[in-house]
Amino acid sequence: MQTHAHHQNHFKKSQDPYEEGWIEENLLYRGLNPPTPIDFQNDWIQLPHENYINISKHLIIQKVFDRYGYQDHPLALHFKELLESIYHFKYHKILSELKMDYEYFSPDIGPSMRESLSEEEILKKEQRFLRNFIHLMIRGNFNPLEKEQYLQSVSHKYLLDLPIDINWDIYDPKMIEKFIDDSNTEKGRTELHELTDVPHLEDYLNMPEIFENKILIFHRGLTRDFVKGSFTPQKIGVFVDRIEEMVLSPFQKLFTTIGTKTLDQGKKIARIRFFKEQKSMVDSDLQDSKQASTQPLDTEQKKEKSSVFLPIWLKRTSLNNQPIQLKNLFDETVMQEPIFQKMICLFRLYPYQHPPFLKTLLKKIPILNKFIKTPPQLKVDHTIYLKMFSNIPLADMEVVFPEIHIRMKPLDRFLLVILCLAGLSVGVMSTGHHTIWIVFSLIIGIAFKTILRFINMRRKYLLQMSQDIYRKNLDNYIGVIQYLVDNIEDQEFNESFLAYMVLLAQKRPMTESEVDVAVEELLHELFPKLEIDFEVDDALDKLSLKPGETLEDKKAKHRCFLHLVDLSEKRLDDGSVVYLYQAKSLEVCLQYMDAEWDQYFQYA
Repeated sequence: MQTHAHHQNHFKKSQDPYEEGWIEENLLYRGLNPPTPIDFQNDWIQLPHENYINISKHLIIQKVFDRYGYQDHPLALHFKELLESIYHFKYHKILSELKMDYEYFSPDIGPSMRESLSEEEILKKEQRFLRNFIHLMIRGNFNPLEKEQYLQSVSHKYLLDLPIDINWDIYDPKMIEKFIDDSNTEKGRTELHELTDVPHLEDYLNMPEIFENKILIFHRGLTRDFVKGSFTPQKIGVFVDRIEEMVLSPFQKLFTTIGTKTLDQGKKIARIRFFKEQKSMVDSDLQDSKQASTQPLDTEQKKEKSSVFLPIWLKRTSLNNQPIQLKNLFDETVMQEPIFQKMICLFRLYPYQHPPFLKTLLKKIPILNKFIKTPPQLKVDHTIYLKMFSNIPLADMEVVFPEIHIRMKPLDRFLLVILCLAGLSVGVMSTGHHTIWIVFSLIIGIAFKTILRFINMRRKYLLQMSQDIYRKNLDNYIGVIQYLVDNIEDQEFNESFLAYMVLLAQKRPMTESEVDVAVEELLHELFPKLEIDFEVDDALDKLSLKPGETLEDKKAKHRCFLHLVDLSEKRLDDGSVVYLYQAKSLEVCLQYMDAEWDQYFQYA
């Protein structure tokens, strides 16, 4: 019976966000679980309903006022203006503090700002900035890139299908290591928890092992990237690769087995081996995480973990996991992959030094120092790099790293080795002078063609990556902080405004879950393509006082707290207590906010 129902859902189409079925056949599915079992080749990724409301506050105000008939209501217009002004004032102070902290670590003025500071003072400012940065990520609804997502990333290829290595040797891990160590002390743990509500930093970050504390990556918004086209040249390349792999795979396995026994045990090889081990773990680890994430949710779990809308599942499709035959080389092909709408990277680099061969050359020929500028011999470069990108595909995430290397495909490398071995064999075994030259010419021609193909592919991918990064790089350094604070200000306003307006329109006490459903349905009604998981607990917490909370404590916790909603308790028949929320009148709210505003500037 379950199999039959599951089979029926496979063909059922639905555009209703509350009904299970296909949104797009074999591409997007809506339901508690994906339509087919997840496997390594045919991958399904859940697109979560985000807490972040990706609509401008001005458009939300206009639509909500139109919906509830407040377009020309003078009190409602004054309410909007006062609420907006108070939030802007509060976040202007937060922005000033963060900019003041980051000045000491920015690439442009940071070195001059640090000249008069001791290492201890620099470390103290660094720790404070990192705590504020984590606070900024949490308030901005950004999530750290975790182990499972990294495994999902390396398990798949999308538009960039050549092997890419990240140069991890340029990163200085000491900054993040010190921050984690400080957060493990009693004082550091208390300071971080009071600011961010994060009880344990390492558990919150859940970084992939390969990062080795060298970079922090945060993301917000997982949505869909979708391309259509014939991709005939790429298909031919994949088709040829698959034929070559079928023919050469037995020899390649034998060669790999022999080769691994003679690998050098140096640091670089150890790093490459570690990365290969990470990839080999993808099948088992990723499968376990997917199976756990696709367990059916009961009603109570669904209320706690998701919005009122059913989950959406995206099928990862690329040329590497689709059948390619001669008959469909010119047919239109669809490729799609999850993309991070926003991605932020924070890292520190080692001070730049000349490569070893250049250092040796400068020592042997001192006169070259007049023409080649030697960088200062710094032990630590305290600069903190902040980068923000948009629309980064999950499978092509390597493009956000500052230094990467494109390698040959394993099959091409193997083919070159085979050609070299074949050339040596011919040289040893052949006796005819002309035969040797003919065979050598043929081998050199094939090898040259293979290398030339790689060089052309590498040039094309580097050009594509530079163009992509130019378009997708949203901001750097202090601009990232400016963007984030402005973004959080709008988000805080949207949450408070929506919760209050829904309560005001209902004109009755409502439970938290009722407010949650009402706001999510209102937003979907006003913006049909928008399906969010409204952060109702945070919104109501900014507007109401719970029993036992004092005004001073609440303002210390929420710098933008405004007491615009009354809270009462209702005891149910089973003895449990339910909180009920009701909006204060517009008149009362205006008087309260006007008094709050007057307190900010007391000069009389």
